[in-house]
Amino acid sequence: MSPHAGEVLRIEVVPRLQSAIPYAVSFIAPEDAQELIADGTAMAAKMIHNAEKSGKKVTRSATGRRGDISAGNMAYYTLQHLKMGYIYYIPLSFVTRTPTRS
Repeated sequence: MSPHAGEVLRIEVVPRLQSAIPYAVSFIAPEDAQELIADGTAMAAKMIHNAEKSGKKVTRSATGRRGDISAGNMAYYTLQHLKMGYIYYIPLSFVTRTPTRS
């Protein structure tokens, strides 16, 4: 992720998620707002990374230019994923473990 995209995530997307999640997303069992905000931040970061990888530019506001994605769109689609119950998880292949000796 580029430094500009990281700033957009930190300054534009995360505050929108923090203000919307407690009111817009239903909590299931032991989940709380902070957990869902963390999951949503990871989802948005992955979306931004994938958008940049495919040649799109992440902007702070909607410009109407082809190939630009706004921070508002990232926050909106992240909220939609959270409402549908998607959670971000790290596959076990990415978890580093120290080898055990028998």
